[in-house]
Amino acid sequence: MLAAGLAVGLAGCGSAAPTPSPTPTPPFASADAAYRAAEATYRGYVDAGNQVDLDDPKTFEPVYAWLLGDALDTDEEELTAMSAKRWKLSGKYRIDLLQPLPSDTSDPLWGDVFLVGCFNVSDIELSDSEGMSVVSPSRRDHLPVKISFSRDASTPTGMKIIKIEDRKGEPACAPS
Repeated sequence: MLAAGLAVGLAGCGSAAPTPSPTPTPPFASADAAYRAAEATYRGYVDAGNQVDLDDPKTFEPVYAWLLGDALDTDEEELTAMSAKRWKLSGKYRIDLLQPLPSDTSDPLWGDVFLVGCFNVSDIELSDSEGMSVVSPSRRDHLPVKISFSRDASTPTGMKIIKIEDRKGEPACAPS
């Protein structure tokens, strides 16, 4: 009670005008710039994935550098499990399609964007320690995905991937 009375008593005594706080500047000048950064981020992630050697966990780090949240957790679990099982990975991942997915819940200027795409795994082979394929015969070669991004100054693009999920609908991917 005493502190409240003192604060009220001092409030009118020569207080300086409040200093205005600067308005934060968004990291992206336009939605197009944000979507270009998101595409570059995903391409960086795919390029890093194409360099993975399951016998050398150090090669996983460049993949992880593009990820946050669910995406990071998922890739860490999967790569660690495949490495522990002594599986072999060969072939290259490819991107068949990437395009912006505008959303009422995103804010592109702040790096909160989504892309939809078609991820081509037709060239990827995964085999167990005996050399037997562990790829399901029903695997689709062209995977429709939705990729969620968030800004992150630690990457050259200013973004990281926070989630990669299956999607339905347009745009359609090539049939498997």
